[in-house]
Amino acid sequence: MAQFMGKRREPQMVQETEVKVYNVDLMKVRTILDRQATLVKKVRIKDTYFTTKLNSTIKIRIREEEGTGTLTIKTNKKYIDKHKVEQEHNATGPLSDLFRILGELGCKKREYIEMDREYYDLAGASVEICKLPQVKPFLEIEGTPAKILAAAHKLEIKEKDFSTIGPRKHFGQVSTDWTFNAPFSRRASHIKAMPQAPQTKHR
Repeated sequence: MAQFMGKRREPQMVQETEVKVYNVDLMKVRTILDRQATLVKKVRIKDTYFTTKLNSTIKIRIREEEGTGTLTIKTNKKYIDKHKVEQEHNATGPLSDLFRILGELGCKKREYIEMDREYYDLAGASVEICKLPQVKPFLEIEGTPAKILAAAHKLEIKEKDFSTIGPRKHFGQVSTDWTFNAPFSRRASHIKAMPQAPQTKHR
């Protein structure tokens, strides 16, 4: 098993509750956020998702954000009143170590996604403007169900517009390379840390 050689934090488990809102007037939302919310950060994130033979319902992801690597494992997904609820386990460490560990566990790369996000604090909830390549921006709102509703109310978003469907399914995207400027092999240079199966030579 590979060992973390760089700075890391102890693994953490949290319960994540979120909704997505695709039918949104972004200009109106920005106006409200500028008046009533606190901007936390703007960042481009790079997510690599993996498959595992252990349990097909487990979601495994490595996220690169501002040079930091975070391994996230999401389990026990359920839907309650248009809210998606999951148990989320996080561990932070050097990207090369995270990829190597998943490789040694037999995990395989499934897809790579780049996304620009703006994070706001509104009514105690995290409101995130999400921008993916070639599709319309959408919102994610995370927090307790009560805080999600409070933030949505301030944004003049109705509960009927909440969605638990992921963006790939919503927008009908089938490519496994969702990047802004270049193909998977050139954008995700850190993927090279992932052990690869030997190539068979054909004669």
